[in-house]
Amino acid sequence: MSKSSLFFISGSGGAGKNTLINALITQNPEYKFLLSHTSRPKRVDDRKEGQYIHVTKEEFEEKIKNKEMLEYDIFGENYYGVSKETIKEHATTGDVLLKDLTVKGVINAKNLLQDKMSVIGIFLTVSKKTIKERLKQRKTLHLLKEKLKPYKEEQSYMPLYSPHIWFLLIFYFTLHSKIKNPFFFSNTFTV
Repeated sequence: MSKSSLFFISGSGGAGKNTLINALITQNPEYKFLLSHTSRPKRVDDRKEGQYIHVTKEEFEEKIKNKEMLEYDIFGENYYGVSKETIKEHATTGDVLLKDLTVKGVINAKNLLQDKMSVIGIFLTVSKKTIKERLKQRKTLHLLKEKLKPYKEEQSYMPLYSPHIWFLLIFYFTLHSKIKNPFFFSNTFTV
């Protein structure tokens, strides 16, 4: 059994976290998306193969009470989080796991998991103008205030991410990926 590698992708809402994850999984079918729990109802745009384990708000709160969650957060009125059981299932499979996570969640999870698996936090950032353009393209411009509200605080966490992560990513994904041009990341990651 070998340790799994867990890449937590974080950053501001609209920075391209899920776009990057979807591209990596599409180009590398052996990579896996780490499922998390949520109390929100399923949406039409959720992944076909599942992005979340949907539970009720009461069930999620019970998991928190029983200390079953590695990390969690609340957005709107819904809980989102990764369970300890999900991590345990994947810790020694040798898989490459990808997960979008809040900046605080990455720091907490990295501290809790560093002995169990290789954990790398990746921070994506884009300008507020780019976020607005992306929301406009997605026809979700009504979410602009919600997406920009935590922007300044999220950006303040960027220095906590490894200053060498860009080079590690180029090296890692060049060796382990079918991505034809690994320098795609040079325009995506700000470290």
